[in-house]
Amino acid sequence: MFKLEPELYNSFTDNKYYNEVLENSFNIINNKLNRKFDVIVDLGCAEGGITKLLSTRVPHRKLVAIDTVPDLLSYARQYNTGPTIDYQLQDMSVEWPQLSPQLRQLETTVDLVFANFVVPHFTDKTKLMSLISKLLAPGGGVFHSNNMLYPDLNKKLLPKYKGPKPWYPSIEKQIDDYRHSLLDNGFQIKEFTIVEKHWKWSRKQAIEMMPYAVEDFRQFYPNRQLFDEEVGEHLWDTLFDAYRNQPDDPPVADGAWKQFLADESQTEIDDCIPYIRIVAIKD
Repeated sequence: MFKLEPELYNSFTDNKYYNEVLENSFNIINNKLNRKFDVIVDLGCAEGGITKLLSTRVPHRKLVAIDTVPDLLSYARQYNTGPTIDYQLQDMSVEWPQLSPQLRQLETTVDLVFANFVVPHFTDKTKLMSLISKLLAPGGGVFHSNNMLYPDLNKKLLPKYKGPKPWYPSIEKQIDDYRHSLLDNGFQIKEFTIVEKHWKWSRKQAIEMMPYAVEDFRQFYPNRQLFDEEVGEHLWDTLFDAYRNQPDDPPVADGAWKQFLADESQTEIDDCIPYIRIVAIKD
C-alpha cells in the first residue's frame, strides 16, 4: 500500500480544476438546498484542507471530519484546525456497531454529509450509504458527494492481454452501483449528474500521482496475486492511457506510460476523468 503524505495530497488538490468542483459544491450547499446545517460530517477529510475551507464557507455549529489515515489526521489537527472542527479517526467500511461511540452518538442528528472524491474508494457503497443514512437527520438530512468514475480498462487493453477482464468495472456498472446504493437505503435523489471533466497536471504531479492511481485499482481485483501480475505486465500503461485519452481511441500499442516517461518534452498532461455529482435527501 502506498502511503499518501499530507504535503503530496495538498499538491494534488491545489489545482484550479479541483477548486472548480468545490466551488460548485459550495454553491449547491449554500444557494440551492435552502437549508440550515447544524451538524456537518466531512467524510474522508484527508489532511483537512477542504475541511477547513468547508468550515468557513458553509454556516454550521459543528463539523465532524473523518478519515482512516492517522498521519493525515495529525497534519489536519496541526495545520487545518478551526473552532467548530472535530477530527476523528474512523473506518467507515465497518458495520454500525463497530463505529466509535462518538460517531454513533450522532445518529439521526447530522444535517449534511459531504464526501468529496472519497466514495469511489469504498467497494461496498450500499453498506456505506446505510451508515450515512443512520447518521442523517430524517426528513431532510442531505448527502452531497462528488465521485470520480474509473475508466473502463477493457477499452484500452491490448489484444495480447486477452481481455475483456471481468474485474474491470464499466462506466455503466459504476453508475448503477451509485444509484442503487442510494435507492436501496431510502434516499430521495435530487441530483445525479455525470460531469465530463478535464484535469490538467504538471509532469511532476503526474509522476507523483500514478503510483496511487495504480494502487487504487487494486480494489477491483479478486486477489493480490492477480493484481501484482497485471502491474508487472501492463497496468501502468493501460491505466495511464485510459486516463489520458478518450475511451473510443485505440489503445497505445507501445505503452502510454513508458512513452510519457521517455519524452521529457511532455511537461503537462490533460486527463479526461468524468465524475458523478450527487445530491440526495433522507426522507
